[in-house]
Amino acid sequence: MNNIDHLISKSNTNNFKVIALDYNPEIQQIFLLKAKQDLELFIGILDLRNNEIKEILLDEKVCARPYGRINFHAVNKENFYLSVDFSHLKININGEIVLKDQLDGTISSLNKKHVLKNYVFREDLVLIDFTDFKEHNLSDFFDDNFDEYDFTYFYFDDRYSIFSSPDNNILTVILYCKDRDHPKCFHCILEIESPEKN
Repeated sequence: MNNIDHLISKSNTNNFKVIALDYNPEIQQIFLLKAKQDLELFIGILDLRNNEIKEILLDEKVCARPYGRINFHAVNKENFYLSVDFSHLKININGEIVLKDQLDGTISSLNKKHVLKNYVFREDLVLIDFTDFKEHNLSDFFDDNFDEYDFTYFYFDDRYSIFSSPDNNILTVILYCKDRDHPKCFHCILEIESPEKN
């Protein structure tokens, strides 16, 4: 515990604000998304195993907005996912932005996103792959597998629920029957191995 306290106190010396954090227990590293005073973002790594601190400056200036939407996630040992408002970035361990896309511009009304280990899952049942930011529509999967039940999967008025496990690519979706006079629900637990095979 002293090791963690020591690293955290050393990493806070410049009064940078921590915006988000993630932890990888396998390699015993804490990943911090930090903002400078001008809100420019960079990544800090607290290596608990080797008692080291590393800072990763991005090769392009990326700034946070006050009260803006930010998601940060370590995809693996070599890459990070960062979403700032409507920009989605894949950043490697050297701070290079290796992939950048604008995915949300047309669906700004969708606020709920679930960050999984290798994907982002949006409330319109779109799965975004961290590898290439390709979008996969999971409603096709539900149609193929649950069509006989005549369920509807997508309501904005709290008629469905989604839970996720960010470490394991596991989604739990509660589907509701289209017949509102005789409501039924179905709990579906998906472990996503690939967008084509669940």
